[in-house]
Amino acid sequence: KLSEDSKEKVPETSRKQKEVWYVLMTVLYFVYRSQEESIFTPAAFTLRWNDLVGLIFILSFLLTRKPSYLVYAINPFRNVVMILLQASWPRMKAEETNPEYYRNIASASIQLCSAYAIWLLTTPQPIEVGSRWTEMTCLETWSACLHARLSCLKKWLMRVDNFLLIATGIAAVLIALEKQTEEFRSLHTEDHGWKIILSVVLGVAEEVTWRSVYMADNNNTIQAFTWGVNHIVAGTGMDNPWLYGVVSGSYAFCLGATP
Repeated sequence: KLSEDSKEKVPETSRKQKEVWYVLMTVLYFVYRSQEESIFTPAAFTLRWNDLVGLIFILSFLLTRKPSYLVYAINPFRNVVMILLQASWPRMKAEETNPEYYRNIASASIQLCSAYAIWLLTTPQPIEVGSRWTEMTCLETWSACLHARLSCLKKWLMRVDNFLLIATGIAAVLIALEKQTEEFRSLHTEDHGWKIILSVVLGVAEEVTWRSVYMADNNNTIQAFTWGVNHIVAGTGMDNPWLYGVVSGSYAFCLGATP
């Protein structure tokens, strides 16, 4: 009997250790992001000592096979590739407008390719050994119960959710255009072509990274929380990063909950 009890405790202990390690690595990721320099500047990409944290994330994946660790390693990997690209094409290092767009589009493309490779080549490995996270957090459990009992309300909530997402997206585009085009007076410039390309590639890269890979490896609430905190610690150009993070996390949760 004692031997059977000890066998049952081993998987439980292993599971808890993986959970603790995952929490620690997520906190480390937030610390790394808070120390990372903004890429949306005229300065070229550089490698810093804190990029070595990517090796820890990769090692964590090799030990646990949890794809989220590879998501955490995307930025350090991106920096290494960008340094190689800048070395092979010196024009990309110039502190000028077009080279800055070249760098940012290349950066977003690397993120997109990395996330897509993780999506295709790995299997979601939740912390529970040999199983998926079928249990959801309290928010998702409450939402699922409500939707199951009130199908009519669910339909209307989805419609409102979709409307708010579309309206928010349109408002964000209009505000960005107003700021970037001198109150809509200069729409037809070369820079705006690069901005459109960058926004499309970066937007798709973020969706594949967080709403496809990371959410499948966790759940909607966790991906929204990570996305929101990510914007708090790393968001640049915002007067209130806390508001930026709360709005981003809420938007990510609504987006993840929408089929």
